Amino acid sequence: MTWSSAVNEIVKIARSWLKTPYRHQGRIKGRAVDCVGLIIGIAHELGISDYDNRSYTMSPNPLTMRLLLDAHLDNIPKTEKRPGDILLLRLNDDPTHLAIFCGKTIIHAYSSVAKCCEHELDKYWESRIKSVYRFRGR
Repeated sequence: MTWSSAVNEIVKIARSWLKTPYRHQGRIKGRAVDCVGLIIGIAHELGISDYDNRSYTMSPNPLTMRLLLDAHLDNIPKTEKRPGDILLLRLNDDPTHLAIFCGKTIIHAYSSVAKCCEHELDKYWESRIKSVYRFRGR
């Protein structure tokens, strides 16, 4: 699979989760998903991982989250992000939220809107990016 087709597939799969209701630790497309479940669901659909983890609270530990991301994904410089990459975002003080970068937009399961949504990556959201990750081999 070429880089371009892999990116298109990641974004296509992420968009297939849009409007899925937000639910903590959700993993069922169309029924329930959280930000971690979205990333895990995409990896499962791509066939690149069968990993899952539900041992986190509504306010996950940022250190544990970063360690798990580092163990399963490639950390890349923010300046090298490209569509299909995973953004680790700070919503409050700590970076504990994940989204898929789609170029000019992001897709994430966001409790504030109670669903998986896509919206512009404006200055507000750009300023919240703490790290960028990529699915291994993509």
